Amino acid sequence: MKDIKVEKIRFINGDFRSLNKIEKYLNGSSIINLCFDSCNFSGKIGSVNADFNNLLKNCNGLKVLKFKACDITDEHMESFNLGLSENKSIKFLNMSGNLITKEGILEFFKCFEKNNTIEKLNLKKNKLDFDDAVTETLEDLVSKREIELNLLAD
Repeated sequence: MKDIKVEKIRFINGDFRSLNKIEKYLNGSSIINLCFDSCNFSGKIGSVNADFNNLLKNCNGLKVLKFKACDITDEHMESFNLGLSENKSIKFLNMSGNLITKEGILEFFKCFEKNNTIEKLNLKKNKLDFDDAVTETLEDLVSKREIELNLLAD
């Protein structure tokens, strides 16, 4: 029997239990592109945060990670920060269409102090206000490294 190499998985309309189920299959797998599209991650924040952290920390072959319109809030950003601080493989992160505000973005950007592998970050269609703190953080991030940021709605 011939081995099948799976490189992309897309979850549509799932919920927070999808994270726990997929994480154990990803480590050491051939999957390089993982997309959660219109999944509901708003329930059981503590459980979801632990799953986000584990997923991001342990999936070392993953290059593309998308959480599009998944009800991700500021409360999730500390877990993304912790997990991405340790992940050294993700090049493109798409978190568009979520519920992230200024506070969440400022928390999230702390991961870039340790993670220098992300080259492209999509945060469009969130609930961002561009005040001085956000603008200064973005300018600092872009000036220190080459990263493509997409913050504006289409």
